[in-house]
Parts: sequence; C-alpha cells; structure tokens
Amino acid sequence: MEKIAREQAEPRTDTLVWGKNAVTELLKSGGAVDTVYLADSLPQPVAGYYTALAKQTGAVVKRVPGHKLQKICGTDDHQGVAARAAEVQYASLEDLFAAEEVLVTSSSNLCLHAHEIDGKPVGGMQPELIEALRKEVIGEFLSATEAD
Repeated sequence: MEKIAREQAEPRTDTLVWGKNAVTELLKSGGAVDTVYLADSLPQPVAGYYTALAKQTGAVVKRVPGHKLQKICGTDDHQGVAARAAEVQYASLEDLFAAEEVLVTSSSNLCLHAHEIDGKPVGGMQPELIEALRKEVIGEFLSATEAD
C-alpha cells in the first residue's frame, strides 16, 4: 500500500526507466514497479517476456502505440519498453489511524476515500485535502491515458 497519509499533495516521486536492459534489470531487482509500458509493435514473444516479469512484481502492463511511448519517455530510444519505478513508503496501521485523511488506490479503484479500517474510523479531519488529492490522482491518470 502506498503511503497516502501526507500533509499536502506532493510531486511525483516515481522514476521512468526505458530500454530493454534497463527495464529487465529493474523488474528482476525486486524494486517497486507500478506500470510497464510495452509498444504495441513489440513481437509477442518479447511482450510475453516483459509481461511475465511484470506479473512477478505485481506491476500493471499497458500496451501502447509507439508514438505514445515516445511521448511518455521523451525520446525514441525506448526500444519499445518502459517502466515506472516508484518510491513506495509503506504505512503502518498506526500511521493510517493517525492520518487526517486516507486514500486507497489500486488497479481496480483509482481513488477511494477510506472511512474505516477494521471497523475503526479513520480520516475525516480535512475534507478539502481529500478533494485536492483526488483531483491530483485523477489528473495524473487522465494525463497518462489520454489518446493522442
């Protein structure tokens, strides 16, 4: 779980890595990887290799057009592969119970406001913070998935 209990919205703390060797090493390192981007032009055996590695780390795999991958990386030297390596900070239950607000994100839920954990209330102290964080998360999602 990404540590969401924070004073205010922070700038992105992930790192974009691209190129076959760099992404392979990142995935094999056991580091936290959020998303692996694969160009839709990659041959299926190559895409399958990266998909299997990504699955082992729990990363989401997205097939994207080559021009979209070039836009994400800012270069055409991506070799059809890129990954977002995240700086993940895990929150303890004590952190969550003490947090002014708690948001939960996952591959199936973009931005959920948590009201209780194990039947105990959490958050509810700064509703304006929830709205600012929700807008930031949704904005990042829309930016990353916009069609070209």
